[in-house]
Amino acid sequence: MSKRIDEDAFNGLNNLYRLNISEISITEFNNTLRHLPSLKELDVGNGKLQHVDESDLEAQNEKLERLILRNNQLTTLSRNVLENMKSLSILDLSNNQWLCDENMEAVVEEIELKYKEAILLDQEFVLLHANETTCNRPHSLQGQVIMNVIKDSFKMYNSSEDVIYSMTSTMSTMDNIKIEDISTNILNKFLAVS
Repeated sequence: MSKRIDEDAFNGLNNLYRLNISEISITEFNNTLRHLPSLKELDVGNGKLQHVDESDLEAQNEKLERLILRNNQLTTLSRNVLENMKSLSILDLSNNQWLCDENMEAVVEEIELKYKEAILLDQEFVLLHANETTCNRPHSLQGQVIMNVIKDSFKMYNSSEDVIYSMTSTMSTMDNIKIEDISTNILNKFLAVS
């Protein structure tokens, strides 16, 4: 079930420059921010946001400086969301459920480009909590910091292969438990005989 803020909730607030809607359980923007062209700071942290389209933040492309998306349920983000933001200097993507596939590789490249542009233009750019911005899937990359993932590791994601890996791991663990139980039973019999 998706939860949204009404599309016209911010109508008439053209000069609003800071919006904190953190800890609100919205799952998507639903074109809500289109009435906020002056927005410089947006905090949507600690929520249930599942999706951000480039069209969701289109009205903020020129002015948004600070974007906080930490602690949500995001798995993907279009490179274009970041690429279009010309003034972005602070970004927080930490503690989400990032799928580290070829799409995330493009996001990482865009973040690297933002750092390079900031140096060349003598401006600021920082990815807040970078060490907490980690891959959730595939299992082979789970827990790795997205900015440290080797480029060749970002591949097309196939959930059926990822599940098989997970099931194999679980089966191995169950086999070990079974063997331990057998060993314990034999040991108990041995102790009872003595």
